[in-house]
Amino acid sequence: MKKLSILFAIIFYFPLLTSAQTLIGSWNFNGNANDGSGNALNGTVYNATLTSGQAGTANTAYHFNGMSSHIDVPYSSLLNLTTWTIQMIIKVDSFNSNTCQEEDIINRGTAFTGDLIEVGFNDNTHDGSCAIYSPNYTEFLTSAAGTANITYHDGNYIQLNTWYCMTATFDGNWAKTYLNGIAVDSAHYGNQYSYGSTTPTLVIGYYPSGGSSFSYRFNGDLDDLKIWSGALPDSAIANSCGVLNAVPPAITVNQPFTDTLKCAGVSLSLPYTKAGFFGSTNTFTLQLSNSSGSFSSPVNIGSVTSTSSGTITGTIPSTTAAGTG
Repeated sequence: MKKLSILFAIIFYFPLLTSAQTLIGSWNFNGNANDGSGNALNGTVYNATLTSGQAGTANTAYHFNGMSSHIDVPYSSLLNLTTWTIQMIIKVDSFNSNTCQEEDIINRGTAFTGDLIEVGFNDNTHDGSCAIYSPNYTEFLTSAAGTANITYHDGNYIQLNTWYCMTATFDGNWAKTYLNGIAVDSAHYGNQYSYGSTTPTLVIGYYPSGGSSFSYRFNGDLDDLKIWSGALPDSAIANSCGVLNAVPPAITVNQPFTDTLKCAGVSLSLPYTKAGFFGSTNTFTLQLSNSSGSFSSPVNIGSVTSTSSGTITGTIPSTTAAGTG
């Protein structure tokens, strides 16, 4: 009988950016709201409090109380974007039951005009009404400049007290939403940007033009925020989520796993649990050592393309020698 040693090999793909995408702002919220991009787009904090981020480290995120918290980044022409990517690590604490049930995470400009950049969430795509509160059907949304309110419904409902890597892009024709590096929805949004003489502030945490009835105040935690000019490609989004995600990627074999003696030619199934973020193109590979237990030249006996926990199956080659390790 062949004694097996089992190893998972994880393949990572790193994002490749082109000249079409430039980092405009980067706020990691490690003790303050300063911009780390080099563009000095520093934020002023109003009633948001430092808290633990996704990794559990103190003072690496901001908590927004849903009533008065916001962070303002003053007007800069660098943010007069007609194509863009916004990416964040976010946790939602509660849903808004007020009119239209929306919460704005990022807002710059005014709805239905030529200067709007907006990322938030609401339940209107489910019930089509500002008057109906449907908290179990709340979804992230991406909005660009325009005279029409483009809505779409992806069925990826937000779970409270859960960390997400959320990404929003606009490429001049399509607004897209990604969760944990995976595209979940898109809507055609013909480019209607026209900044003119407007000088909008980038506001994190609410919609300042909405007055008291439509302020759309965010209640939750924001760990990291980045803005690029241009729409990042899918591969770059998946992998930049992996970089932002504070939980290191890891794989553990579900225990107890005692079926470690197998004959050549038989198959086996190995349940595993993943931690952290894995990009959409990730492959888990099951490898077999040589007869002495060395993995210097392993034999791949099974693989699965996946981003989540599961089971990987493989077959031991019929020519495998008995183990001595």
